[in-house]
Amino acid sequence: MPQVDPMNCTHKTITTFAPRLILDGVLLLIACFVVGCDSEIDIYPPAPFEHVGEGFPEIIALTSEPLVDDQPAFDEYWERRSAVFEKARNETILAEAPEIEKDLFDAAHDENFALARKLADQVLQENPDSLVGLYAMAHVEAYAENDFAYALNSIRRARAQAEAMGRRNPRDPIGQEWYIWILATEWHILFSLDRSEEVIAAAERIEQIYAPVPWMKDFSLIKLERFDEARAEIAKYRGLGTFDLDADNSVMVIEDKLKRRESSLEAARAMCQRFPERRALQYNLGLAAISNASFAEAEQAFLAAAAATDDSASTTPYVPLAALLVQQGRFPEALDALKQAQIDRGQREPYTLHNDEANTNLAIASVLLAYNEADLALRFARRATESPDRAGSTSINERELRISDGLVLWTIQKYAREELQEQLSIGAVPSGAALAQLASLQSALWQTKQKFTSELIHSLTVDLVRPHRAGGIGIESQILSWHQFMLLDLIPLGVLEVALSAAEKGEKPDWVSPYQQAIRSGIRMRKHDDAEALRLATAALEKLPPRAEKVFRGFVAAIAGQAAWRLDQPDEAIGHWSTAMRDFPQAFRLLDIQIPIRLSHQGSDLEQKVVATLASSSRFFEDPRGCEIIVRPFQDQQLLIEMFRNDRSRHLEILVPISSEEGFVETTVELFHQRFFQPLVELTQADLGSLDGSPVAARMRREVDQLLSDFIQTEQPSSDPEPQSDPM
Repeated sequence: MPQVDPMNCTHKTITTFAPRLILDGVLLLIACFVVGCDSEIDIYPPAPFEHVGEGFPEIIALTSEPLVDDQPAFDEYWERRSAVFEKARNETILAEAPEIEKDLFDAAHDENFALARKLADQVLQENPDSLVGLYAMAHVEAYAENDFAYALNSIRRARAQAEAMGRRNPRDPIGQEWYIWILATEWHILFSLDRSEEVIAAAERIEQIYAPVPWMKDFSLIKLERFDEARAEIAKYRGLGTFDLDADNSVMVIEDKLKRRESSLEAARAMCQRFPERRALQYNLGLAAISNASFAEAEQAFLAAAAATDDSASTTPYVPLAALLVQQGRFPEALDALKQAQIDRGQREPYTLHNDEANTNLAIASVLLAYNEADLALRFARRATESPDRAGSTSINERELRISDGLVLWTIQKYAREELQEQLSIGAVPSGAALAQLASLQSALWQTKQKFTSELIHSLTVDLVRPHRAGGIGIESQILSWHQFMLLDLIPLGVLEVALSAAEKGEKPDWVSPYQQAIRSGIRMRKHDDAEALRLATAALEKLPPRAEKVFRGFVAAIAGQAAWRLDQPDEAIGHWSTAMRDFPQAFRLLDIQIPIRLSHQGSDLEQKVVATLASSSRFFEDPRGCEIIVRPFQDQQLLIEMFRNDRSRHLEILVPISSEEGFVETTVELFHQRFFQPLVELTQADLGSLDGSPVAARMRREVDQLLSDFIQTEQPSSDPEPQSDPM
């Protein structure tokens, strides 16, 4: 869950990059020579200054920023903040500084980073140890260039200068002020880098000479699961009217991390009642509502977050909203949410975009998968895993992010492999290239699985099988409820059963049971215990929410159909499979399920060839009890393929002009597969398709094209070949 930021807070040029790199190497060699490379250097020695006296500038704000809606309070707050900057520039730390250093300080704090970079280069070229130069350079590197590692190096070099001043004179007011300015910046950089131990150490040094800042420590203590210490820090400032919002949010996050679903939701509701216009709080309410299966409330909370006047959050609520809509099978609305996410992200500070860029890419990938766009989905999933999000501003840790990224990537890789196998089986792709690509995908799947399982520890395996898990991996990191079915391939079934048993002991809500029954049904299906698999799947379908879990139910229906078919109950099997075909046919590929079909035609050579090619598909197999597919001519020079369910209701149809061109049969059968794996939208969401227009499929394609043109870049064929193995 996102943290409220209590601080309110291009490329390297050759002129500074190379000399600094050489200088850093020299300094490291000197340090190793003096103290030995195996020695531990104290990164945070005790503050060398005495505590500041009365009347010291309020460098770190001791009250939170008011909402813009409270204009007088908002203006008064920023007048006080501006006065602090003006005093630093004209009366204290920069009073005797040359004009270029004053201009540099102004440019850094005014976020005029182009000018700040130019001036910092000039100042540091003249004096590589310039305190103001290093301080401003850290701001440029962090907030303009998104290079927090270099920013940390620069700010620590600045802190070394300030600490030297303190060793010379512990009462030096200029040194004291610089030390606090620097530590405040260093704290923010460390927070963004998710270095919780060092965040706490930096805050403690601030407290040694400045003032208590418990709101700068509690979230990092939560990340380290030091909950009692976090509560003690929260108690120091909660209810004082200074940072009450942060305190309430931290209390809610603790409940969430302790997997207390109900109390987390109660805390989230209470804080949103108190602070209804705070985006981060409404965002967190949405996540807490999902972990309590209160899906309508979650949707309203995300929409409220999007409409909130406060803009302090460093993530966009439209991304989890899109995930929620995908889960419900509301794919066109999910597309709209992602378009809004792009607009929303474009209004944020550039350095915050990396907080949820990978998450956004995963959300795009999930929507593309729902639209049967496997290749494009795979590209976005790869981007996410190649450049993972920073975990500093959220309660999720880096391991959980890697697990989430790996699970989504593996899902899409498997889907792409299954699609390619189908294309190969019907002759729709050249066999040589397809076999090479298939081998590449298989290798990538193996690599992703190895990395995924290497990250798992017992507690995280248990958490993965918790539905809408509270406290970490879940919809916030783009792990949707139906991703749990992928664990059937990724985790040994015996281990999965043990994890489910452990999860069941810790879960009280009644709504959790059908989710666990559903996963157990998948395990029993894989073990060919079909009677138990069917019983569990049927029981789960009776209680799972019909609209909020449309995609999840599609998976359960596919499992129930497979078990029923093996038990020689074809009518029940086709009935369940019809649900999966309607709501999320992708489940068949992801669960390795073939669909029985019975083929008929009117006897022409062309129809016979189409029927034979359909029969050769790796996704279907012929059986007289299966779904009927009729291939027949229609009007003048057109071929119609219709697929029916067992109740004679038409499931899909395609109509194509007959052509004598080579490959027509394979192309037509491939089109049938594409249409089969495009989920059928409800009548309220799209017009009915006519025999020769298929406007639903056409609209889907247009929306996908529009989505890609809106996001990141339009996918164009590259002159560079696609990598043969996946990096994850």
